[in-house]
Amino acid sequence: MQPARVRLGIAILTIVPAGLYTKHYTGPAATWVHNYLGGVFYEWFWIWVWMWLRPTSKPATVGFLVLGVTTLLEFLQLISTPWLQAIRSHWVGQALVGTSFSWLDLPHYVLGTLSGVYLARWLGRAKVIQPASSPSKRSST
Repeated sequence: MQPARVRLGIAILTIVPAGLYTKHYTGPAATWVHNYLGGVFYEWFWIWVWMWLRPTSKPATVGFLVLGVTTLLEFLQLISTPWLQAIRSHWVGQALVGTSFSWLDLPHYVLGTLSGVYLARWLGRAKVIQPASSPSKRSST
């Protein structure tokens, strides 16, 4: 497996529990963490999943698409239809689709997209530090 995909996989496996933890955090700035940091992590998650599945995709294009979909999902929270209510009746549906619209979520989605794209690029380019090889001994003949 490509090193970039391994790094993205580790990042995804790290951001999932971090995102879930934002819903239970009680320390400093708990309201912001609970209401908005999860939105930043939500963007990171979807950008990184896409990049992991399609490593040849351009991070900026993926970020733009993810921002578009998550913004659409945010506006869907203004609508109450039976099928959306059925999705929202489960915890996973609430986490993925949301339950209440907030204009303040949108700048955090933008922040999440910009930082998620940057981090995806960095994860894709980061070099693994290799130990320095010892100079080979030259044989004299």
